[in-house]
Amino acid sequence: MIPDFKIAANGQYISALLRDRLLSLTVTDEAGYQSDALEIRLDNRNSRIALPAKGAALTVALGYRDTGLLPAGSYTVDKMQLQGPLQTLTIPAHAANMIATLKEPRERSWDDISLSNLVTTISAEHELTARVAPELAVRMLEHINQTESDLHLLTRLAREHGAVAKPAHGFLIFAPRSEAKSVNGSLLAPVTLNINDITSYRVTLADRDRYGSVVARCQDTATGNQMQVTAGIGKPVYNVRRAYPDA
Repeated sequence: MIPDFKIAANGQYISALLRDRLLSLTVTDEAGYQSDALEIRLDNRNSRIALPAKGAALTVALGYRDTGLLPAGSYTVDKMQLQGPLQTLTIPAHAANMIATLKEPRERSWDDISLSNLVTTISAEHELTARVAPELAVRMLEHINQTESDLHLLTRLAREHGAVAKPAHGFLIFAPRSEAKSVNGSLLAPVTLNINDITSYRVTLADRDRYGSVVARCQDTATGNQMQVTAGIGKPVYNVRRAYPDA
């Protein structure tokens, strides 16, 4: 398979102009609330490339000539870098910032609400469309005191439910982490790459945090004392920071 790309700048396709000078094109799909990133490196021999305007909107599609291209996001140019003596132009860009209002601190309480309704409510408040995975949508939350921003609340809930919360392309996505599923629960089709399809690769094998047991706390409403609930046996022990309404 032959890799292929398509790039539009402010609505005008510029792929043909870049093909002879493209050194690399990297799209980074970040998890959580970090902005997705795009980096384009170009051969700027003879200094013939006109510098793009800061704030220029770039739309990218990636794929293979054999199978077609798929959208890879929209980005805004925020800076550029010239390098020599082998003249290169590096253009970093980031996904449009849809999370500014999500970062505003808020104080409110949520009672007897499903994850689906909570995410849908927050999405509507920020003019986003909610997409919640079915297995997470039905989970009920008895009571939550929100003293942080909507973004931090969603991130906290995602961490507790083994999920990822992410605003992207007009959607607010709440889906399980590390599962090959779309947000509607359907399996994503696998893509098979042969060694001849890959120009280079790098694998990092790291030892992840492992815990022997987990300790959570809840409030005993009869005595007013905090109780500990432990799952697992042995050390190291992971302590859940927040307190829960019951065991």
